[in-house]
Amino acid sequence: TVQIDTIHPNAFARSDSIGCLRDQALLEGMSDNPAAQLEWYDSSGQKINRGNRFTVSEGGRYQLEVTLPRNGCRTLLWHEVYRDSLLISDVSLQTVNPICKAISGSVNVFQTLGGHGGMEFSVDDPDQWQSSTEFKGLLPGIHVLFARDSAGCRYQKSFAITEIPAVQTDLVPEITLRLGQSTRLDLTVLPDPAIAASFRWSPETYLSCSDCEDPETFPLQNIEYEVTVVDTNGCLAIQTILIRV
Repeated sequence: TVQIDTIHPNAFARSDSIGCLRDQALLEGMSDNPAAQLEWYDSSGQKINRGNRFTVSEGGRYQLEVTLPRNGCRTLLWHEVYRDSLLISDVSLQTVNPICKAISGSVNVFQTLGGHGGMEFSVDDPDQWQSSTEFKGLLPGIHVLFARDSAGCRYQKSFAITEIPAVQTDLVPEITLRLGQSTRLDLTVLPDPAIAASFRWSPETYLSCSDCEDPETFPLQNIEYEVTVVDTNGCLAIQTILIRV
């Protein structure tokens, strides 16, 4: 009698799960036959490891193939590595930069992707937490926002508070004319003329325009003008010029 060896090896598998406190999982295959050969494949059938244990950084299905060399019999076993689907993946921030010569700005967390609930936040100091999503009094520069949830999972993201230069003006303080002469009021807007949103000269007497940058004036007597410049952020610059005739 010829006996055919068709005994298949037993296969066992176990693994850790992937979460915020563990970014890799140890995947371990076993067999009750010490002569068995073990190989691992990913879900697409690609061989990824020869041996009984290795680490993976992605959750999903992995296949263990256990083979007995003496008869070639194989046992296939699928094993699932679980990855926490509620890990914090991103936070959306809204920054307010200091304008109009303000010295500080703010940041607000308006959306969190992922998390197990009970979110707390901190800026620059991971030991000072608050449930409020708004942080004020931030000086210009690079800051780090920290987030954590009720499971202890954490996430951090850098952001910048940028100082926005306020509009400034440069205008000679005084011009002397002879009666019948005219002059252009040559106003310079700093740091960039493009930031000027509006001009207002007052009074309008003798001016060619009162809402332009550089009006001409034909004064018949001494007069002092005041110009108000509003920039694109709503900041004001006010300056005066005296015309003597």
